[in-house]
Amino acid sequence: MSYLLRINQMYYLRVVVPLDLRDHFTTRELKRSLRTRQLSEARRMAPSILSGIMGTFNDLRTGKMTKPPTITSEAVAIFRRLYPGLDTHETVEVTRGLPPWVVHEGYREVPTPALVKIQERLEEGWQLDEAGDWVFVGVGAQWGAAPAPAPPRGPAKVLSLVPKPALTLRRAGELWLKHLEAPEDTVHYKPAQPSTIDSSKQALKQLERWQGKDTPIEALLDLDYRDFTVFMMTTGSKLSKGSAKTRLRFSKFFFKWLKDFEHTDREPTITYPKLQGTEKIKTANLPYSNKELNDFFDYIINNTPVKMRDRKSQLSLAYLILMFVYTGFRSSEQVSFTKGKIKNAEGVDYFDFTELTKENVASIRMVPVHSKLVELGFMQFARKQRDKIFRVDVSNYRKRHTEILKELGMKGGRGEKTFHSCRATFDSKLAGKIPDSTRKTLMGHTLSGMDALYVHQLVDEMPMFQEAVEKLDYRLDFARLRDYLLNEITVLYP
Repeated sequence: MSYLLRINQMYYLRVVVPLDLRDHFTTRELKRSLRTRQLSEARRMAPSILSGIMGTFNDLRTGKMTKPPTITSEAVAIFRRLYPGLDTHETVEVTRGLPPWVVHEGYREVPTPALVKIQERLEEGWQLDEAGDWVFVGVGAQWGAAPAPAPPRGPAKVLSLVPKPALTLRRAGELWLKHLEAPEDTVHYKPAQPSTIDSSKQALKQLERWQGKDTPIEALLDLDYRDFTVFMMTTGSKLSKGSAKTRLRFSKFFFKWLKDFEHTDREPTITYPKLQGTEKIKTANLPYSNKELNDFFDYIINNTPVKMRDRKSQLSLAYLILMFVYTGFRSSEQVSFTKGKIKNAEGVDYFDFTELTKENVASIRMVPVHSKLVELGFMQFARKQRDKIFRVDVSNYRKRHTEILKELGMKGGRGEKTFHSCRATFDSKLAGKIPDSTRKTLMGHTLSGMDALYVHQLVDEMPMFQEAVEKLDYRLDFARLRDYLLNEITVLYP
């Protein structure tokens, strides 16, 4: 049956809303759970439910069924003030099929009679004052029509216009969260996902830390939100770039909601920073000092695991970091790097990254094998591997690397040094020692295309690149590190 749909092993009835009836529905398709995972059972239940839906379509076309009243947020607010603790809507079981308004699992929600009455009074021109009395204020004139007269409901009271106190960030945040957590009982209130609510709370928390809870909202509309990003990544919570961007995005949603609900007359200018040039905050890409590298490898040497599998993994991590700091390669390139990618040209062994970066033609490069890597046994280690030099997924190496940094005090909960800092170390150590054009070529930051001529030029200039790479000097304790690495290769790969 073409009306059946399977979602997460559960069968649903799906019906496309006819074109002439789409004004009555919020979606173009109606879905009704059949509450079964058996196809035969679904086929048995579907006809009766489909008949009810088609009957609903017919009622709409003949005028027998109308849409429920549209309830405004003002009516909901008054209802919750007058009837605290009561639900604004009632759940009614549907017997004929899906009604034209939102229906879930065979039930529909309709406004309670008290809420409908409040909405009617608002449309007639009445308002509820601070004392809880209804006051007639009139109805705005329609196109070419005179204002509606006041209904005969007793003498009208004059609504005193008391200036509203300034809306603070704390109060605005409470209203926004109340909006997100409210049930789907009006056209204005739509339930948000728990993750959305949590992200919204985190964004408000950062705003309050930045400017204070009691700051008037008007004072936040003309600020430079690039400063907010810097605050979150440095002074505030030392968030990562991605986390700061998420807080910024939900802050933008917050101010848009304030404007949509007329709490403000405009929104602040909030753009997602690319964090380049003067705006770049290198909290996640700071290079390592020589001492930090020595501390890292001292930890590797002094903390040999017991299990052979873990020893192999730690040896791979040591060589991975060494290759990082002597080639400047990206962690994504590690995934497919094989020992066959170590080639020779003009008498120079080099790492060939030309085929690993096809998606970014500006990133192709060939980096000579540093003499210190050869001295530390890297070539021997690579030859011992079957194909890929680093067989474990890079995420596992990154996790173990982070654990070691935390034990050494180089990284907190969201610290400054990361896996990618090794690439930044390679770049910073060459800066000022070799021409920028050569450094950019080694880093894969050139603008040249991935054509045969460019690759040929890289091969021809390999001796020059080797001379440039050899200027790297991390002042490691090579004798001790070499003895450890060579011994591990002998024991683990006999």
